[in-house]
Amino acid sequence: MHLDGCYESLINRRFIKIGENNTYGNRLDIIKKSMSVSKHMMSQSVEEESLNRWMLVMDARLYRDVMIMKPFEIVQDPIEVQKYADYVLHEGAGAVTVFSGHVREWTNGVRTLSLAYEAYGPMAEKKLAEIGREIEMKWPGTRVAIAHRIGQLEISDIAVVIAISSPHRKNAYEANEYAIERIKQIVPIWKKEIWENGEVWVGNQHKKPLSEESIK
Repeated sequence: MHLDGCYESLINRRFIKIGENNTYGNRLDIIKKSMSVSKHMMSQSVEEESLNRWMLVMDARLYRDVMIMKPFEIVQDPIEVQKYADYVLHEGAGAVTVFSGHVREWTNGVRTLSLAYEAYGPMAEKKLAEIGREIEMKWPGTRVAIAHRIGQLEISDIAVVIAISSPHRKNAYEANEYAIERIKQIVPIWKKEIWENGEVWVGNQHKKPLSEESIK
């Protein structure tokens, strides 16, 4: 089989099922299975060196086409909740819980105009991933995705989304609540409430540190 046509042939023959109805989680599983199938299909007609080179290229194209996303990320654009729910959904999941935290207008009688979030991005993402690992250890069989937005957010904007799948609903609920509490405890993200008559940093960190070293 000619290399140029192999990628499209794999998709057309449904060895690789890429389509709107496939979730990110299922697509990741499909990729892992597809590579051995494609190598077997071509092994009779392609020299080993050429095959290995092409497999590297094909691997990159597959990951591009399934739109690989970061399951733990700090973002500046509006959060697309569905893609995180899709990421954790797979054939072994019996339940998916999705929590989205929004900017509310009134808190204890004080009107909020907007919120401003700041974070140390790389460290915050590492901490989000750490929370994901904790959840997978405490509740085996779970799959986790978390995103937190930074910058200025208006009323009703989504600040954070946590998506968790599990074979059973109780674990999915408990793990989701665990995740939001751990985010407040260990992730270097700071929130400033902007009111009609002033502003203030709120939460566990009342003032953002001057450097990343100061929070290690």
